[in-house]
Amino acid sequence: MAISTTPVNQASGYNTPQTITQPAAGNILICLLGLYGASPVPATPTCTNVAWSQITVITDSHNSFSIWLGIVSAGAGTSVSFGLASGSTSYYNNIITEWSGVNVTTTVDKYNTSNSSGSTVTLPTITDVYSNDLIIAGVIYDTTSAPSTTPSGYSALTGNSNGSQYLAGAYLVPASAGSQGGGTWSIGSVSWCCGLASIQVKPNHSSFGYITRRGKF
Repeated sequence: MAISTTPVNQASGYNTPQTITQPAAGNILICLLGLYGASPVPATPTCTNVAWSQITVITDSHNSFSIWLGIVSAGAGTSVSFGLASGSTSYYNNIITEWSGVNVTTTVDKYNTSNSSGSTVTLPTITDVYSNDLIIAGVIYDTTSAPSTTPSGYSALTGNSNGSQYLAGAYLVPASAGSQGGGTWSIGSVSWCCGLASIQVKPNHSSFGYITRRGKF
């Protein structure tokens, strides 16, 4: 069976804590986190009975973008809190998605980041080792408007603005391994930080199953 790419709901906001629907044990959470401040470096998010690990992070003088993977255990909480390892920030823009039908030993395959300025955000590239990986990407940038385009082939996630910056996200489940990334978001001519990650997703049983994002947050 093929992996499902049907869009579902997710949590999205710019404050801490972020409220989510209680995730199911054995699922994973993926958090795209954008910070604005003075050289902000994120601390590990916290949520009851969710074990978080950082996939990747990139920081410039005032923006930070990171991707986090959370493994969900029984009795998980409904509130995700954010903090700082160093620097300062005024906002915690976040997009949190829950994925089901995966093995809790899910491993990160590849990841990459980039930052620059201009009206076009070009995703960095990775060479994906496994077919049907989950490719998830995001960008934080210095304007309040949503991007006018999403990287080709990707499904857009619900982004958000804190009144100064905008966090956008998107995902893709390619049928074949190989080069990923390189697509573009169109934004205003501003500074930005972006990244993407390839997460090796395996079903919880011997035959291939569906990956879905569960519930409305």
